[in-house]
Amino acid sequence: MANELIRFSCPCGKRLAAPPKRAGQTTSCPKCGSPVTVPADAGPPPEPPMSLEPAGPCSHPRLDEFYRVLLSRFAQRMDKHGVEQGNPTVRILLPLYRRQEVRLSVGRDRRGRDVLAVRSEIGTLSILEEALAALKVNRGLGKARLYLDDGNVLSIESLHRLAELDADEVAGAVEEIAARADEIEAKLFGVDVR
Repeated sequence: MANELIRFSCPCGKRLAAPPKRAGQTTSCPKCGSPVTVPADAGPPPEPPMSLEPAGPCSHPRLDEFYRVLLSRFAQRMDKHGVEQGNPTVRILLPLYRRQEVRLSVGRDRRGRDVLAVRSEIGTLSILEEALAALKVNRGLGKARLYLDDGNVLSIESLHRLAELDADEVAGAVEEIAARADEIEAKLFGVDVR
């Protein structure tokens, strides 16, 4: 049952979860690559409910609007939110109680138009086999794309013209990127890493 996941943390601070049958087994943390043993118990009780007020102003007026909509839309499925460097982030629970953090940011495309980036980090690829597996899941991503940063962190991102977006489309894009990140993460790492 999904509620019976063992929740624990890597020493680097990354939150993880695994089914009880994985207790005592060792896995690699996707953030730092260190080996982590799944504990036998479920750990401390969940934290109290969080505030659904915006954590601060965003770097663009449309981001403020989208952030408020996401707080409302995902209130029952969100366990963390904030604003980092002017960009709102929300961490939502998906149907299997996996967590995906999605960040919104505004930039410019090659033609100088404002675009909204919807991005989720999947995890750090530490071995060649993981990189090859990532290439295999690169099919059928639609508007989304996978990319590796300099630290070998695999992310998925979709770009949308800001002038043409409404709040429902942004919520749908967040849901889609979170679900894709969750699917790819499960294929690559096999455990919840958020």
